[in-house]
Amino acid sequence: GACSNRNYAARAAVKYMIMKGLLEVDPATKEVELDFTTCTVCDADTTFYYRYFENLSWCFLNEPPETRYTVCFQSPLFYNITLDERWFFTRAMGIIRSYFMVGFLIGGDINTMSIYSMSLRLLVEGQFFHPGYQMD
Repeated sequence: GACSNRNYAARAAVKYMIMKGLLEVDPATKEVELDFTTCTVCDADTTFYYRYFENLSWCFLNEPPETRYTVCFQSPLFYNITLDERWFFTRAMGIIRSYFMVGFLIGGDINTMSIYSMSLRLLVEGQFFHPGYQMD
């Protein structure tokens, strides 16, 4: 499913970036520089706030180095796009869902939802995505 596809795509993307010189590789140790690249997980139809990646970069670089590589950055979830054009039930469910996502699940550090970003270092050291124990 989605998790195994994401796992394959992330591994292939890292190999591609190394092959094309987009990630620095130390010639002596063969270690890849992973500390200044972020990875964002999203769906093909994701709508991002127009300055999301600018804000992500700021948050990432301002996170203390001791925690920068151990956290996921949660994107705002826009379930309410053109909400005024939707049926009442759809509007009500969109508002309730956003409330629960922000108020309970994300705020309680339970899990990331749909769209999130992390350092490439965390992704690689965490061995990418694992369909056996990760839900998507």
